[in-house]
Amino acid sequence: MTHVLKVFGVTVAEAARLLGVSPSHIYRLIASDPTFPKLRKVGRASRLDPQELREWYDAQLVPWHSGHGKRSRTSGLVFRSEISGSSASD
Repeated sequence: MTHVLKVFGVTVAEAARLLGVSPSHIYRLIASDPTFPKLRKVGRASRLDPQELREWYDAQLVPWHSGHGKRSRTSGLVFRSEISGSSASD
């Protein structure tokens, strides 16, 4: 499964599920955040590169004051472990 993600990428809906937000939020990030990964055409479909998505997410992390690891700067996003097999608090 991981190999398929690397070759074809993830859809906006899959990226939204991984980040714990709505697909419309992903489209807003694409439009408003120049650091957010760009959509790429794969045949007739549009995909996001999962590695770029993970790198973008990691760049959003800031230390969480309660000492429980890290938390996203953008809307408290919680990155699901499906992208790279590790948790967001790694």
